[in-house]
Amino acid sequence: PPYLERRRAVGVQVLSVDVIGVTNKYLSITFEATRDTVKACRPGMYANLSVPSISNTPHPFTINRVPGKDDQLRIIFHVVGPFTRR
Repeated sequence: PPYLERRRAVGVQVLSVDVIGVTNKYLSITFEATRDTVKACRPGMYANLSVPSISNTPHPFTINRVPGKDDQLRIIFHVVGPFTRR
């Protein structure tokens, strides 16, 4: 939906950052979202993650629904490269 494509989520509340697996090479960032946003989330959609203290360039990450939570989304990624390591 168009309102997701251009929406800037400044000040999003991060609920948790979790290490996945025993190698510490995968992370999950869970954050709050409106119920309408979660309902509109479809496979293949992404969000541009902007962390100015690390990079001036936003980075795209696939967003996922959190099973059983209608007000949360998450990003799961493999830690490779300077941006994801920091």
